[in-house]
Amino acid sequence: MTGTPVLPSSPFRIEFEVTGVCNLNCVYCYAKPFNKIVPTLERIEYLFKKTKEEANPFEVVILGGEPFTRKDIVDVLEKAMAAFECNRVGVSTNGTILSKLTRDDIDRLRRIVDKGLSIQVTLDSIKPEINDITRGKTIETLEGLETLKNAKIPFTVGIVLTKINEWDVVNTVTWLGNNFPNLVHFNLEVLQPTFILGNRYDEFRLTSKKMREIYGAVKDTLITIGRQDIGVSGVIDNCDNIQKDVDPLIDSYGFKTCLAGLTRAGVCPNGTVTPCTTIRTVNLGNVYFESWTEIWEKAKERFLNLEFGGQCSINKSIRDENPSLIDAKDIPILIRKENQQKVKIAGL
Repeated sequence: MTGTPVLPSSPFRIEFEVTGVCNLNCVYCYAKPFNKIVPTLERIEYLFKKTKEEANPFEVVILGGEPFTRKDIVDVLEKAMAAFECNRVGVSTNGTILSKLTRDDIDRLRRIVDKGLSIQVTLDSIKPEINDITRGKTIETLEGLETLKNAKIPFTVGIVLTKINEWDVVNTVTWLGNNFPNLVHFNLEVLQPTFILGNRYDEFRLTSKKMREIYGAVKDTLITIGRQDIGVSGVIDNCDNIQKDVDPLIDSYGFKTCLAGLTRAGVCPNGTVTPCTTIRTVNLGNVYFESWTEIWEKAKERFLNLEFGGQCSINKSIRDENPSLIDAKDIPILIRKENQQKVKIAGL
């Protein structure tokens, strides 16, 4: 396809960070440094309704920090399902707090899942000596999975493939597949370069060849243990050297492999919009004070020529001469005092 690409007027996928608080310290976390911002339920509901009306994304994901550190997280998920009733809605959690939910919250969570909510629990290994290196609180996560099992709530397990856990992925998949009939999917995630990981990225990342080998082994294992009902996704090709000398894939529309700022966006706890939750140094606007149309026009203008690689690896993903970047210590941008009155006017 040639000529000017026809881009969506709003993002297909929007990731909402509903809290800036987390109870883990993952070595490759995209959200560090944590900001401790916890927006009220009323503000979150306002963002959901405004986003539905103005952007109507195909998919919405609830993130943090750790979403379940919010005592009202089930309320948040109910609000999300109510606002985006005809859309795909998911929540990603480290699972460590699931076993501490009340019986009422578990029952409500099951009803939300029955309406279409998907749950992903992140776990790099069932062995604490491996998982605790990258994530932590392995036992608590496994207890959380047992809680979902006892409540018969289906879930996905997200596994970030690294040099730390590459030897144990098949073992982890085998054990989980054999012990959790409500496990429906494995998401084998590619390690992303993040601000906090910095120069340690190469210490952890695997080659795409190794990841494809693991992907194939996981598929074979699920057949062996009779769990072909479990789906597998996540591994991408052509990412052997994501930081340099990458020949980007170009799809039929003419833009690069990474679609951040073109079809997907992230929303920080204070309403700041970023191209994705990994690119946290780029401020595209704030949903409290701008429409999604205004925000997305700016995003498309900036990200149509995004290079997949070098700059993104250090969280500087804009190629114009005067990129709108903020210092890492200010991530995410706090709502300025002069805007607080606008929030009051909006009834928030």
